[in-house]
Amino acid sequence: MATHSLFDDFDQDEPHELSQDELKFDIYLRTREIKELGNVLKDILLLPAEKKQDWLEENGEIMNDSLDSFIDRSNIALHGLSLDDEMMELSSDLVHSLQDTLTVMRSIIREHQKIVS
Repeated sequence: MATHSLFDDFDQDEPHELSQDELKFDIYLRTREIKELGNVLKDILLLPAEKKQDWLEENGEIMNDSLDSFIDRSNIALHGLSLDDEMMELSSDLVHSLQDTLTVMRSIIREHQKIVS
């Protein structure tokens, strides 16, 4: 069964060069997606332990692959930027959103490890 990454739309074999406006929009979209993913993970964190464990067993690998893909594609998008004030703000928001989402994901994984052990 093939897995589907939440960020498949962004996966390309060879990234093309984006204009600054396209890059700003791309970073804005990535930030919104990672924030929405963080919100989903926060909801998962509130589930009872058994349901949380079931969800993690079903979706853990997909989540990990999706986050890896997201980080890789974001690095490509951020590489070689000319950082004006707007781009700095967008990039900063992206990084903070990613950190918040990873924190929630780590919490879910820690709880799962406690249950398993």
